[in-house]
Amino acid sequence: MPLTLLPHPDNPSMAVDRVSAEVRTLAGGALQLQYRVDCAQDVLRPVQLATPGFADGLWRHTCFEAFLAPAGAEAYREFNFSADGRWAGYRFGAWRARCGDLRGLPPPRLKIAARGDGLNAEVVLPAALLEDAEAVDLGLTAVLERHDGVLSYWALAHAPGPADFHWRAGFCYRLARDPGGEQR
Repeated sequence: MPLTLLPHPDNPSMAVDRVSAEVRTLAGGALQLQYRVDCAQDVLRPVQLATPGFADGLWRHTCFEAFLAPAGAEAYREFNFSADGRWAGYRFGAWRARCGDLRGLPPPRLKIAARGDGLNAEVVLPAALLEDAEAVDLGLTAVLERHDGVLSYWALAHAPGPADFHWRAGFCYRLARDPGGEQR
């Protein structure tokens, strides 16, 4: 069942009809995330594909993000998936306290596809990138870049004030997992 991402209340009008995401746990503990943006063809800035790999600063343009924390923990992981095919992953010990990145682990698999009426992104995060916990709280977000460079911020829930995807209360989708990786 799709989850709806909401625009930040301070966002400029984007003429985006809907942003949604779906979450599935796959055999072996991998996590599949599917994002869908529904909008007119000329709303988003066209994306130039890049060489796949790890890159910082992906939030400066259209990208999809996932924040994962073991239920009740302060520590979390952030993942960024660029519409151009690059990715980033970071470890945090507490709110915005970065304590490393996830380079050197098996990279996620990304499929990004522009449609006449929007954009699709499918991400498979290998189990090695994920926290080994029976219950994980997820924050699913997106940064969308309009054709003129203006950004808008989408999330399951937003912090009061400026957009802050690291806001722990925004990790509001609980995923229960078996140690073997099966979704409950």
